[in-house]
Amino acid sequence: MSRIGNDVERGDPSLDPGFPLRGLLVGLALLPLNVYFVFNAEPMRMMWLTNASPFANVIFFLFLVTAANAVVRRVAPRHALRSADLIAVYVTLSLQTGLGSMNFIHWLMGSISYGHWAATPGNDWADKYLRHLPDWLVVSDAEALRGYYLGRSNFFTPGHIHAWLAPIVCWTLFFYALAATLTAVAILFSRQWIHRERLTFPVVELPLAMVSQTSGFWRQRRMWLGFALAAGAELINGLNFLYPSIPQLPLKRVNIGLWFTSPPWNALGETNISFYPFVLGLTFLIPLDLSFSLWFFYLLHKAQLVIGATQGWTAIPNYPFTYNQQFGAGLAIITIALWSSRAHLARAWRVAWGNGADAADPAERREYRRAFITLGVGTGGVTGFLWAAGLPPWMAFVVCALYVVAGLIAARIRCELGFSLHQMPRMNGPHLLVMADGGTDLGMKNLTLLGLCNSFTVNNQSHILPHQFESFKMADREGIRSSALTTVMAVAIAVAIPATFLIYLAATYHFGAASASMQYGRSGRFMYEQFLPMWTGLYAYGDARGLGVLCGSFAFSCFLMFLRARILGFPLHPIGLAVANSNHDITDVVFPVFVASLLKGLFLHYGGLRAYAQAVPFFLGLILGDLVMGMVWIAGGFLLETTTYQFFL
Repeated sequence: MSRIGNDVERGDPSLDPGFPLRGLLVGLALLPLNVYFVFNAEPMRMMWLTNASPFANVIFFLFLVTAANAVVRRVAPRHALRSADLIAVYVTLSLQTGLGSMNFIHWLMGSISYGHWAATPGNDWADKYLRHLPDWLVVSDAEALRGYYLGRSNFFTPGHIHAWLAPIVCWTLFFYALAATLTAVAILFSRQWIHRERLTFPVVELPLAMVSQTSGFWRQRRMWLGFALAAGAELINGLNFLYPSIPQLPLKRVNIGLWFTSPPWNALGETNISFYPFVLGLTFLIPLDLSFSLWFFYLLHKAQLVIGATQGWTAIPNYPFTYNQQFGAGLAIITIALWSSRAHLARAWRVAWGNGADAADPAERREYRRAFITLGVGTGGVTGFLWAAGLPPWMAFVVCALYVVAGLIAARIRCELGFSLHQMPRMNGPHLLVMADGGTDLGMKNLTLLGLCNSFTVNNQSHILPHQFESFKMADREGIRSSALTTVMAVAIAVAIPATFLIYLAATYHFGAASASMQYGRSGRFMYEQFLPMWTGLYAYGDARGLGVLCGSFAFSCFLMFLRARILGFPLHPIGLAVANSNHDITDVVFPVFVASLLKGLFLHYGGLRAYAQAVPFFLGLILGDLVMGMVWIAGGFLLETTTYQFFL
């Protein structure tokens, strides 16, 4: 812990920056603009801002606020935002972006509306699925759905509001309970991860450097050199998009897998070469053994595909069980992390309830007591909500618990590894239940309700728990009391969820979810046309092979952690297996991961830690320049209502 963090924890009021009220107000003022920004990018243009962290739109807004704050500091220093205020802005916008992503609120909006909109006598959805869904969970009014899907309408009419009111209020309360549970988990684990295990938290290095008033980040020439190179490259590529006569720089992914047309090499599938500057910058901050694990397990995954093609294993459904391998590795990672945290959690329990010498600090006792109470109330609220919807209580608890576990896995990946792309499809309670019991035994009612839960748990790219852990790390670095940060997060979440629902509804009624304007508007089709048929077909009797691979991956990952504990410098970490088996994200960026890890190895080998430290500002500049210029192009497209250059994917 830093000296400031230690002094604040001990209650030194001279070093406590106080509650960042002005920063919270600025973040809340920017929140509606951020909601509309994410809506225009993801559902409207399929620009996946929430695929990687830190979120590009949040860094962009933080850059603008920091620039404006620099002017205010010169003109009226007393009114300038402090570092704590800027962190509050970052936290507020990050949480809203995660909640409003395509993989959370927007996907749910599709699932609670698409069934009644697309049901026909031919598909028989009304009898198979819809009769199992309570009216207060879904939207069934035909006129309201017509406006939602066809557009050119106004949400703020009595009929439309009435149709959506009960589902939105109920799901908002549900998400409040879920977010409260996640916040409590972050409070209980943050001290362990930050102070005792000293995880590196690479993702927060850029926002921390941007907001710090003592780092000298904005005066470093190396940073501006990296910024200029990345921003200049994206400027050229953006101009090439508008004027093809201007040469293009090869930054974005190119699929070299298309070159391999003969078996067994054509089994490689999509294999990309790219030079994303922000990935280069982020990977340079990652520990070398972990970045090595990323591309090692990626190559191992490709080897599985080729070997499977030579042996005829590709005929086996789901081979090579990519998602199951990820799930097993993720469960091993978090199981070991929980075991390592057992003493800390036991102490937190003793502190919370005032037993013995551990209860000496009243502020710490209040914090842990509130966390345990919130955890119990939040878990009970989530479980009770799903029970009231129709799920058996034990099944509802599994959905809640696995969502928390998935968040912990994503948080561990981000806080220890720092890799910002962590798509973990189907690493959730609904899919695990279907694999274990089978769709037939679970019954159509449970499957349909699990389908709704799957809507906001199927991917974990924008899970808010990693952002909450990173927020506590930023607060610790700048000496902000954890109680103040918890209040910032609570207020941000309380405002963000209903604001996201309302703004998304207003925009969707204007453009139309089924219109050509919204490229990803019919997100509900995944529930009714993909997952429910898959669960009643391929997984009708469970997936014994998949569960076997999951257990094997769990055991293998535990073995790797055993070797790391016994062999100094053992290079493989199961985090690589949990991330690098993804069919999508890692293949887009594996080449810059390799290049950056090679560069970092050279810096450390020939120049030592001093050379590495001197190079860090340059690579932070690469991240910042890439994200800022990329967002300038996207924002320009919004303002001009046209399609512009997409800097990522």
